[in-house]
Order: sequence, then structure tokens, then C-alpha cells
Amino acid sequence: MVRPHSQSFVYDEHDVTTMLDDISFIRESGAAGIVLGTLTDDAKVDTKTLEVLLQAAGSMNVTYHRAFDEIADQHEALQVLSAYPQINRILTSAGPRSALQSVEEMKALVHASAHTQITILAGAGLTVPGLAAFVEHTGVKEVHFGSALRKDGQYLRPIEPEKVQAAAKIIASFER
Repeated sequence: MVRPHSQSFVYDEHDVTTMLDDISFIRESGAAGIVLGTLTDDAKVDTKTLEVLLQAAGSMNVTYHRAFDEIADQHEALQVLSAYPQINRILTSAGPRSALQSVEEMKALVHASAHTQITILAGAGLTVPGLAAFVEHTGVKEVHFGSALRKDGQYLRPIEPEKVQAAAKIIASFER
């Protein structure tokens, strides 16, 4: 993830320089892609900064991260982001709530992204027991898990392989 700090998704010149250095290092390391997100002060996609970062990323795949969840008009933002061929995913909970609380919004984003190169990557608050119903209702094809796949649901605990396998099996059961 290319993110110079956790204060916000609005970046100044120093932040952008740091991000460019990080992207350079990541590219030189042979990574297939990066995760990033840029916003303006009024919570819209900062296309000026985004274009600078995408140029540095070259041919790497790009996931636009949960900065997307701070944008009021996500459908407009989806159209803006779809103009950049490198961006092939948006990691989102479809707004400020958890993905499980934003089922209808997620479904609408999946539908809106259908004729773009962007896949909606659902994340935040997903659980293995609720995954099948969530996928069935929203149509998402990819999910992102955090603590739900870790022992006792704690970020600092080890990942439990059986939970990963269970989630993967659920997603695979929806592949067409």
C-alpha cells in the first residue's frame, strides 16, 4: 500500500514525493501492483495527484483503496477512475459503514462497474458465516478480509488457514 500517513487521503507535495519514492521501490522489487487512493479537500478523486502516481506506477496494476469510501458520489468517482486503464480494482465497503451494512450500495457499484475494467473488491466487516449471502446479493467476485480470518478476530493474532479455505470455497462456488 502506498500511503505516507494515516491522517487523511489528502496529500501535500512532501507526501507525493514520498509516495513516488515508495512506488519506485515497489516497482524495482518486481511487485505486480500497488494500492493507493488520493482525495481533494472536498472529498473527490484527486486526479492531478493520481495521474502523477499512475505515471510512476507504469504498467503495474492499481487498486484504488478505501479512500473511495469517503467520497459522497461514488458512482461519479467510479466513472472518473474507470478512465485510467491501470486501475483495475476499487477496495470499498461502499461507503462509511461496513460492507455488510452497505449491501444495496455495494450491489449498485458492482452493477455500475460491469462495463468498465474495474472490479469492485468488497472489504470491511465481512465474515465467513455471512459471506455466501453477501456475495449472492451483491454480485461481488472478490473480497478482502482483515481480522475475520485471524484467531479470535484479532489483527495481531495468526491467520487461521481453515477460515481462509472456507472463504475461498464460498467465492469459488459463485464462479460462473
